[in-house]
Amino acid sequence: MTGIRALSGRINVPMTVRLLVGGVLVALVVTILPVLSTSGQHQIHTISTLFASLGAGALFALAGGKLLFAQLCIECRWTGSDIFPIMFAALLHGGALAKLLPGCQPVVVVMTVAFCTAIVLVGNAPLAGILMAFFPARLLPLELVVTLLAWGAMRATTAVSAAVKRRMPAKTSARS
Repeated sequence: MTGIRALSGRINVPMTVRLLVGGVLVALVVTILPVLSTSGQHQIHTISTLFASLGAGALFALAGGKLLFAQLCIECRWTGSDIFPIMFAALLHGGALAKLLPGCQPVVVVMTVAFCTAIVLVGNAPLAGILMAFFPARLLPLELVVTLLAWGAMRATTAVSAAVKRRMPAKTSARS
């Protein structure tokens, strides 16, 4: 457990207080940054406008803000899940990197980065593959390759991590 979830787990407050604090934070955030106001599925159509009008740093900040805000809402027991916020943030992340790689085809950079980001954050390549619906059909072969490579890399990382843990000696407690 890390980050907001760890902090939330340590704070023992009644549900009513948690919901009220969450409500105040939601109101504050959506007043300042309305683009973060929903889970993300209603803002997908605004991404091209955001790409055109914002720089890479602002897109990275919005992506991080979306993920942080979604996690905060979940921890304050506001309903919803993290799938759409992850997809929205992954697309923003891809757009930010596309701005930093001007010699590359933007839609390919956005697609590749968005798939990899979503796969890592969701932890499920087939589920993250839902992102394919947002990209042109002509990119389907590349979409499948990226999804399979990212999924394979995650599985390999998990296997290596498990192997390293098995090789590490168990901690022994000092006996008095």
